[in-house]
Amino acid sequence: MKTFIHHITSIDWHVFHFLRPWALWLFIPLGVIVIILLLGNREQKKWKKIIAPALRPFMFSKGNQNAILLPLIFLVSGLSCMILSLAGPTWKKREIPEEKIPSVVMISLDLSRSMTATDIQPSRLERAKMKITDFLDANPRSRAGLIAFAGTPHTVLPFTGDYKLIKHHAASLYNWEMPVQGTDMVLNFALIDTMMKNVEAPSTILLMTDAIDNNEATFLSDYIHNSIHRLEILLFSTPDGAPVPGVEAVISKQDPVTLNNLRQNEKITVTPITLDKSDVEGIAQKISDNLIFEKETKEKAKDWDDMGWILLIPALLITLFWFRKGWVVQWCWIPLVFLSFSSCGVDSKYPDLWYTKDYQAELWYEKGDYDKAAELFQDNPHKAAAYIKAEDFLSAAILLADDTTASGKYNYGLALAKLGLYDDAISAFQEAASKDPDLQNKAYHNI
Repeated sequence: MKTFIHHITSIDWHVFHFLRPWALWLFIPLGVIVIILLLGNREQKKWKKIIAPALRPFMFSKGNQNAILLPLIFLVSGLSCMILSLAGPTWKKREIPEEKIPSVVMISLDLSRSMTATDIQPSRLERAKMKITDFLDANPRSRAGLIAFAGTPHTVLPFTGDYKLIKHHAASLYNWEMPVQGTDMVLNFALIDTMMKNVEAPSTILLMTDAIDNNEATFLSDYIHNSIHRLEILLFSTPDGAPVPGVEAVISKQDPVTLNNLRQNEKITVTPITLDKSDVEGIAQKISDNLIFEKETKEKAKDWDDMGWILLIPALLITLFWFRKGWVVQWCWIPLVFLSFSSCGVDSKYPDLWYTKDYQAELWYEKGDYDKAAELFQDNPHKAAAYIKAEDFLSAAILLADDTTASGKYNYGLALAKLGLYDDAISAFQEAASKDPDLQNKAYHNI
């Protein structure tokens, strides 16, 4: 009781407002209800005049005016409390701690033919793969993903904390594996954008290439300007350049002017390679120092503390009297009629009024709309399963990368297999089988 009184006396009327002011429109039907009740009571008195005045004292007992007004007053008071509670009165903010989100790093390795040049021994590409190993050995502490690109980009690994796995796959990358030769930076960053669409923390894109022309430099500057992420460029070429193997009369070298223009962007860092590990160690240290991002909480309606529960206390006390003789509201079925004609399925305008997000997701899943189900599921395993059904295997793999359960590893294997990462898929299936004997037959069948 003291708490209730304290909340009432501590109202700050300067900031008082309603979170759901549209609910106040319910006072209109409440007023109509009161008028109907009053008119109905008058109609009941009219027929009594038919009885002769001399007989009326013997036919009717004298009524009590309070027997009519008191239930009506309690009805109006109780429903008013409920409407005001639904409107969400509030006058103070809820203390919400800042959300801490870990950053990631996306490694994008150039596998174009110019990377096979030998002005850097044993070749630009082989040195780049060594630098990936050195970078991960320096422990940037963040999850890392790996993309290989030439004329087209390809996902090698989604974000994972398993650095050994990344180093293993990076070492097995070669130019001859690429289906389209050339260098398409725009397509490369389109894939990066897709893989980082759910990354909310400012993170790092580590681009490992040998040369950037003027058009690519302009594109990279525009891209980073409109992104929350930083771009680290590790350049694998000498000032004099080198001929591109297999292509006559073509020298691959970096234009210093283009490089200087890139350096003007404070969100882009160009690092020349060094003989030791200091180049990648510096990048790793920078990522490690900015690993955790504290997301600022924007001022939203949910930041205000909904104090409507206070009004539910008197409303519930009043409802206790509705079961007394003569107090029962007999036409309370009216709202039920409106509800019966309103849509309460997942296709309705406000499905959240009827079902939880997970239950809605299950209904959409049963209907075969797996994209919608994936959007609504709250936990990653169910969301990933829906992504697999929707054939969005990259999103599923990203969600399942850190799932250590047997079913999680099994589904991770399915997603990796669909992405063409067969060695990793086999490892995931084997781990699932070792964790749960019931999955052994299915896992080995997939292997």
